[in-house]
Amino acid sequence: MVAERAITRASGRGTSSPGVLVLDVIYLATTLVLFALVGVIAKAVEKLGPRPGGSAQRPALRGEEQG
Repeated sequence: MVAERAITRASGRGTSSPGVLVLDVIYLATTLVLFALVGVIAKAVEKLGPRPGGSAQRPALRGEEQG
């Protein structure tokens, strides 16, 4: 009987209650929501920034050839 309890404790089975499982699920869900929120905020900040200039032509400066 004592050896059986020791094996159960060592294997990690039978030591967690249903409440701990619920807390684990809540923790995982919260982590996923936070990562999604950071992604949405990063995308919004990216849209607020200046648009890339691309390869639009500009007037030639002195010493540059226009091509």
